[in-house]
Amino acid sequence: MAHEATHVVQQANGVQGLGVQLLHADAVGLSQLFVQRAPVKVIRDIRADGTDELGASMLFRGEILTIVLRPDADTVARFDAEPALLDKLGTALTNALNPAGVPVPETRGFLIGSTARRLVEEELPRWVDAPDSGLAGFERVLNGRAAEFRKQAVRADLEAYLGVDPGTMDWPVVLPGIRTDFYAKGTDSLRGQSLRDRADFVLLVLESEVATAPAVVGGVVPPKLSDSVWDFAMSFNLAKGTAPTAFSEKYLGEYVKMIGALEFVPAGFDLERYKPSGADLAANQRHKVLDAWVAANAVEATTKFVLDDWTASGLDFRIYAANLDLDAKKSRILDKLTDAFLKAASGDRELNRALFRMADAQATYAILTRLVAAGRSAEKRNRELVAAIDDPDPDKYPELDDLVGDPRTVYESEFYIAQAIKTVLSHVQLGARVDFELVANSVAIAGKANISPHLGFLVFLITIGTELAALLAVRDTHRAHAREDIAERVDLSWEAIKKIIDNRGNEAEEFLTGTWIPLLKTVATEWVDANYKELKGAYENFATWAPQSSGRYKLTAWFIEDTANKLESGEIKSATLNDATVTVDNVKELRAAVTVLREMAAQLDTPQGRDDKREEIKKAVDAYAQVKANIADGTYKPENYGEAVKVEAKKRLKIGLFEYASLWQQATRQVVVRDNPFQAYTIAMWRVENIIDEAVSDLLTGFLRGGLLIGSLIVPGVGGLILAAIDIGIGLYGAAKNVGESRRRLDLARLDTQLNIQGISVEDAEKALTMAWVSFVLELAMAGLFGTLVGKMALKGIQAWRMPLLTKLAETDAALAAKLVGRIGEAKLTETLLGHYAGDGNKLFEALAYVKDGKSLATLLGKAKDAEVLTSLLISTGSDAGSWSCSTSSRT
Repeated sequence: MAHEATHVVQQANGVQGLGVQLLHADAVGLSQLFVQRAPVKVIRDIRADGTDELGASMLFRGEILTIVLRPDADTVARFDAEPALLDKLGTALTNALNPAGVPVPETRGFLIGSTARRLVEEELPRWVDAPDSGLAGFERVLNGRAAEFRKQAVRADLEAYLGVDPGTMDWPVVLPGIRTDFYAKGTDSLRGQSLRDRADFVLLVLESEVATAPAVVGGVVPPKLSDSVWDFAMSFNLAKGTAPTAFSEKYLGEYVKMIGALEFVPAGFDLERYKPSGADLAANQRHKVLDAWVAANAVEATTKFVLDDWTASGLDFRIYAANLDLDAKKSRILDKLTDAFLKAASGDRELNRALFRMADAQATYAILTRLVAAGRSAEKRNRELVAAIDDPDPDKYPELDDLVGDPRTVYESEFYIAQAIKTVLSHVQLGARVDFELVANSVAIAGKANISPHLGFLVFLITIGTELAALLAVRDTHRAHAREDIAERVDLSWEAIKKIIDNRGNEAEEFLTGTWIPLLKTVATEWVDANYKELKGAYENFATWAPQSSGRYKLTAWFIEDTANKLESGEIKSATLNDATVTVDNVKELRAAVTVLREMAAQLDTPQGRDDKREEIKKAVDAYAQVKANIADGTYKPENYGEAVKVEAKKRLKIGLFEYASLWQQATRQVVVRDNPFQAYTIAMWRVENIIDEAVSDLLTGFLRGGLLIGSLIVPGVGGLILAAIDIGIGLYGAAKNVGESRRRLDLARLDTQLNIQGISVEDAEKALTMAWVSFVLELAMAGLFGTLVGKMALKGIQAWRMPLLTKLAETDAALAAKLVGRIGEAKLTETLLGHYAGDGNKLFEALAYVKDGKSLATLLGKAKDAEVLTSLLISTGSDAGSWSCSTSSRT
């Protein structure tokens, strides 16, 4: 309605001659909302295409204007939810357009144009949350333009242009007629609207100049005055100071002409010059490296693949060979060989340099192609702007809103981009690298005009992406060529593959004797060396080692016993120790472990026990040289090494590990691993042939075969674990796994009444289970992992224990920690008291000498507060807790 009313007013006879005078409602029969003194009226509407809009209608400087706003959906929803916002927006627009009651010096064209509309639309999402704050951003722009407006003057130049003497024209009288005549000039194209807006602006400047000028009596009126003033406005340059930026929308045609003249691609730039030739620059070096690799590795790699494939098939070798799909197998073998070659060749510098040169050429061409295409497209698009702004139907070009609203900023953006692209291409012609130039020039123009400040980083990412894509493409080509070359050099005939299958036994024997068994000996020897160093250190520093080990035993025993008590009482449901979960069903085993731990601690607390322990360690240390010799000459049979040695060897050979599979399943290929299945199968067969049952070996054979003291040296881990093994007579590798395995053995033993299934009695199985639990607990204690017990125990049913001070003390001085817990009686109270003494165990132990027990000290600390003061009082009085506590209050 408001939009149509505007046209009605413009075309009505009553408008003619009104000029800048107020348009009263009764002149055209409009409602009072359109009079100058009325605020802007905002109407919520829906367009014919279904989009939401707000129409802000107003009477401004004698004209009815409507600013059409199209906010985002969330903002529109706020207006729908709060209709009062429409009136508040009208008030905000009224205040912005009429500061202090005076209309801003703006033309109709600007106020209903894209710039004003965009400024208000961008501010609305913030404004709806604080509608009384006004449209600050819009007002700031209007104020800035008003400041520039006040710098403009046209009267003197216009009168000179018209050829009249200064001060001889009565401008207030003729201005209304000129303004009315201007309505018929120009066109409805974007250029026409811009020209009419410029002419209106000239009249507005002139109106401002003559508003306070003396009246002119009998002023002259040149012929065709309106036409002359229009021609003057078309040629007159208003730009002064920063005015070109402020009022560039009034010079649309001039800026479009400059935009269309921009050159993005230098004349004579030849893109074809940089097109890669397609030649394989890496061919010669690849052939050189490939020939050497095929001679040294091709037969072995082919053999490995065929044997792995046969193993995974689960077929008898004759059936496998008879049903061989040679073509499919060749393709897979070639893929495997190609991958192996590329991995081996990745370190060849000359080959890599050739590949990078190829990738660089491709990336350079790809980037230049994009730049030239973008530049040519921009040049074409910019030249077409002239036709677009001259089209009689400007609604066809909504994408030109930014250009129409602020053509100078658009020109500057295009100028900087054109300059950057042209500079890059020009420098590349002189030999510069395109990627470096592109990033450098993008950084240089980032943040200018409407160019994103992040342009440099974005271009960097795009450039890197292009180079990586080129490198990947070159790698793919390189791989394809390598595959073709390998196919020419490697015999993949049926006879060759059949020969490999027929010789599978020889391959297995070669692997076992040449690789597997020597590596087992190597691993065992390395572990013996490491453990010898630990044992030797314990022997040489026995006076320090013994009390610390005793302390660890005691601390662990107290902790495990407390866990057992809580499980038995129902205070907790379960506890998780080092990934093994214990419940009330495990209390018996936990208490057995506690007994062993205390016996071990007691041994170290007596002179005779310490002497015996030191002698045992000495025997192990003295056996070191013989143990290494026995490993080297095979006295210790590799098939009897523990599972940990075999697992470590498999890891080094990158052979897959079987999980949840019996040795029988492995040997019969009911299960196969992904990595090196033939070698894994060969190892399983080797173990079966030596009649080694994996589970029994874990508990009853392995490291202890050949003597406890000597065999224990092969156990992996720190010396503390080996010393614990000496104490309890069982290897400690995989302790948590042994617990589960022992439990399963015991279950079977109870049903194996004739001892013909696994041949283990219930009594032996129970003993094995008990010792497995002991070994598990000792692993935690002797590995210095008291923090695992105290700091990371998961207790279901109550909050997990957290004893950081006691944990830290146990790790640094286990003997002192054990003394404190023994004196105080419980770990939790020990932690509390340590807190009072800032974790200093020695100060706490000193204070305990003057009180009856830990609880008494805790009571006194509750009264005295300061632990240092309390200790001083205790020392000075020499009193025990009973006699001193009575007078604590008064002394404190």
